[in-house]
Amino acid sequence: MYCKHCGKPVTNGARFCSSCGTPINTDVQNVSDRPQNSTSICKSQQSGLVIMVIIGAVLLCIIMLFICIGALRNKTKSNHNNSLTENSYSQKNEKSSNQISIDKDSLSTKYGVISNININELDTLITQRTLNITADFSAYEENGPDRYAYLITVTTYDSSNKALRSSYLMTPEIAGGETASCSGSIHIPKDAEIDHISITDITKTR
Repeated sequence: MYCKHCGKPVTNGARFCSSCGTPINTDVQNVSDRPQNSTSICKSQQSGLVIMVIIGAVLLCIIMLFICIGALRNKTKSNHNNSLTENSYSQKNEKSSNQISIDKDSLSTKYGVISNININELDTLITQRTLNITADFSAYEENGPDRYAYLITVTTYDSSNKALRSSYLMTPEIAGGETASCSGSIHIPKDAEIDHISITDITKTR
C-alpha cells in the first residue's frame, strides 16, 4: 500500500504516512475489496441460473418425449381398432351374404328358367349396403323365334317372410331356347336382416 500524497510505502493498518504524515484513508481499501465480493456473488448467481435453465430444458425434453410416446401409442391403438372393425364388418357381410338363401321354386318362371345366381354383398354407405346379383336366364323354346328382353323382379325377405326391397334384372333380347346373363343391384338398410330372395315377377319387352 502506498501514500497517495508522497508515494512512499505505507505499512498495512497505519493511519498516517510515516514519511509525510498524510492521513491514510483505510476505507479506500475496503471499498476496493467490495467489487470483488460483488463479482463473486454475481458469478455464483449466474452459475445457479444456468443450472436451473439446463434442468428446466432437460425436464421439458422428457415431458415432450412422454407426450410423443403417448400420442404414438394412441395412434397405433386407433389404427388397430379400425383394422379390427373393418375386419369385423367384412366377416359380418361375408357371413350375411352366404346365409341368404334363394327361393328355388321361384326360379322356374312362365317365360324361362333362372340359374347360376350369384349374390355379392357390399357396404356402400354408412346406413346402407348393396346386393349385387347376377344370374343366367334361359328362355323356353316355345317362346318362338321372336326376340325379347326379359325384366326379372327380385325381392328380398326377412326371416318372417316380410318383403324388404326389390330390384330388377334385365336380359338382352333373346329368342326361345337361348340363354343370356343378367344383373342388377338391390340397396337395403344396413341393419336389415335378409333371410332369402325370391323371383316375384317377370315380363318381356321388345
